[in-house]
Amino acid sequence: MTTFLERQMDYIFFFYGLAFFFMSAACFTMKQGERQLPWVYLGLFGVTHGFNEWLDMIAITLGDNPVFSASRIFVMIVSFLFLMEFGRSGLLMIKKKGPGRWIYLPLLLIALIGGTTGWGGLNAASRYALGLVGAISSAIALLLASKGLDNFGRRALVSGGIGMGLYAVATGAVVPKALFFPATLLNQASFLKTFGFPIQLARGVFAVWIAFSIWFYSQVSYGQGIEAKYKELRWRFSLIMSLSVFLIMALGWGVTDFIGSQRDVAISRLVSISGVCVLSLTMIAFFVMVQREKESYLKIEALSLKDPLTGIANRRMMDIMLDRLFLEAKRYGRNLSVIMADIDHFKRYNDAYGHQSGDRLLAGAAGILMKSVRDSDLVTRYGGEEFLLILPETGISEACISAERVRKRFEEKGEVTISMGVSTFHAGVEDKERLIKEADEALYRAKEGGRNRVEVALGGERQREGG
Repeated sequence: MTTFLERQMDYIFFFYGLAFFFMSAACFTMKQGERQLPWVYLGLFGVTHGFNEWLDMIAITLGDNPVFSASRIFVMIVSFLFLMEFGRSGLLMIKKKGPGRWIYLPLLLIALIGGTTGWGGLNAASRYALGLVGAISSAIALLLASKGLDNFGRRALVSGGIGMGLYAVATGAVVPKALFFPATLLNQASFLKTFGFPIQLARGVFAVWIAFSIWFYSQVSYGQGIEAKYKELRWRFSLIMSLSVFLIMALGWGVTDFIGSQRDVAISRLVSISGVCVLSLTMIAFFVMVQREKESYLKIEALSLKDPLTGIANRRMMDIMLDRLFLEAKRYGRNLSVIMADIDHFKRYNDAYGHQSGDRLLAGAAGILMKSVRDSDLVTRYGGEEFLLILPETGISEACISAERVRKRFEEKGEVTISMGVSTFHAGVEDKERLIKEADEALYRAKEGGRNRVEVALGGERQREGG
């Protein structure tokens, strides 16, 4: 098995590099700042490191020389700098603290000190200082960014973080043999002797793992809030892309192995792999183009789901989300609450200060509501001066606490007050219209009771007393 895998090193470098090209395509199609991560740096790492692995493929096929070896190490260092910046910037954005770019000076100094022992030492020290540190910080950033996401998005980033952590060990701890510790003991040669397969194979597997995790996240991160309409299309596209990648890898290996058995083995294998590389990059370019088109379409779609005055979700978005959440609550017994909110004496304010001031008041009220709820909650404009807040996975007690927090914020601001009615899903609620009606009836009682107050729907009140 060891001999067979050593003969396939060129193809191992091929799919290793292809995986990172594929990951970079997913990164470049994502909106920068999504989940507070600088995806462009991870994309640049994917491009440069994928290119570096394909250079290694050429080196083992046609032979190496000092200039070519130095060039590959330089490209590798650049790629690790991009990975390090992704992790550093990502942690800084999420945790709001961390090292500045000065951190690169001591890390590069470590790499240069290792380089005094030769090219192998520079390679090993660069992997320790930049590859290991960059991959670990990137893994932590991915795991931290997964918090607060829905199930699919969270699992994708957690998977990517775990894969990146394993890749950190494979690329940053198992290094070429060098004249200093621990590279004298734990290195690529000792790994091969111990486990019977080259560390490059493990790196390639982890690269594929990371690439598919990031690419999967790039799919589920698009169009959140309109999944009901576009989920099937996205999953179909995802399946086609996954099968295409695996098919190209399998066919590429078969063609390469067959041609390599003929005369001029090295040249034949390089030509066949080059052909597969061109096909793969063409497919990735097509993927990026389709993603860009989809992004433009979803931006247009998103505009149709927003209220133009306040910038929050409109009635159409409310219907889409509430349909899905109500179905999940009914089918799986999950908590779901809504809050109907109405600005007190809005007509009087409009008449006194004019419609433009009234519009500014509505936009400001929407801002207060957005800042007063969780990221998982949805604030929608129901109509006029009425807003509907949708609170998934929230029982009646928690919903009342949220409503009271909102009421106090309006009261503290002093410009206007707000009245609210709270309802929650229970056995007597047959559809979402009934859920909204109960909140509206509770709002009516809040108005009748003197305004600037929170009232609970009768069904929800019974639930609170029973709980």
